[in-house]
Amino acid sequence: MPRRLTVNTLILLGVAVGLVGLPTEAIALLLPIDRLPDTSRTAVNVEGDRVGSLIVERLALGTSGPAYTSPPDPVRAPGPFDP
Repeated sequence: MPRRLTVNTLILLGVAVGLVGLPTEAIALLLPIDRLPDTSRTAVNVEGDRVGSLIVERLALGTSGPAYTSPPDPVRAPGPFDP
């Protein structure tokens, strides 16, 4: 679920921007910029969860190689257009 700025956050951000001396319209410029770091944090979090689950799986199974191997190619019956 994406993180959304709450109304309280926007009010505090408006106060902070006003205290620094910037116009309060600068908040509109900051909102789209927040999207890239938020997406990056989410991607790092998901990757960390994935690696952590693989480590736990390897420890639980006691394996050092790949936990899963691709299944062999199924035996395919020849079709009407096969030589």
